[in-house]
Amino acid sequence: MNKKMKISIYVVMVFAAGMMVGKSHYASLDFFRSLFHSSAKTKQLSTFESFYVHKSSLFKMLASENSTGKYKIAMLGDSITDWGEWNELLKRDDVINRGISGDTTEGVLKRLDGIDSGISKVFILLGVNDLGKGKSVDEIFENYKKIIFALEEKKMQPVIQSTLYVNPSKNKRINNKDIEALNAKLKKFALEQGLTYIDLNQKLSKNKSLRADYTYDGLHLNAAAYRAWKEYLIPYL
Repeated sequence: MNKKMKISIYVVMVFAAGMMVGKSHYASLDFFRSLFHSSAKTKQLSTFESFYVHKSSLFKMLASENSTGKYKIAMLGDSITDWGEWNELLKRDDVINRGISGDTTEGVLKRLDGIDSGISKVFILLGVNDLGKGKSVDEIFENYKKIIFALEEKKMQPVIQSTLYVNPSKNKRINNKDIEALNAKLKKFALEQGLTYIDLNQKLSKNKSLRADYTYDGLHLNAAAYRAWKEYLIPYL
């Protein structure tokens, strides 16, 4: 938005505010500030927050309507899961994608009602966005456990997939040592609870780094990576 347009919008908002408070009075500076801050807040919420609300509410609606028991497998996670075309990749029509780009363990905890009641297995892949937002490994692990316990209460079998390493040559925001520490906790927990733990890094990473030929930005996966991932998953379906 250029400077002239911003000024025009400012003038219109001031005039409109003035009309609201009286025919012969313009709005006070405090009143305009409140409008500006409200507008700024709305703009801020129009990015990830609005996308999250849209997707989670859509998932909840679909879950309430899918009463046929057709779907048996859910892929649950953030953008790495969200961007996979799982029905086509796995060549199955009983898979639902419950990934939301940018999501965290905390966000997933709030939207578990978006998983159909007939689902038998839930493949989870989370953690990297939590780390990117400064959450500690312990905080992430505690949320992860809550997700798993909640799924078990819904009579679903959680399948833990290791949090993928990033490629530090392309992505320096995430520390792979934190990912390694989180995965160690998840693997130990899975063993203690008798859960399946799939170490995706054995297939998609090398020397504790996401393979350069499997990513374009050091974090997200390309088509070759999704092919390798789905082949690794097939024995666990």
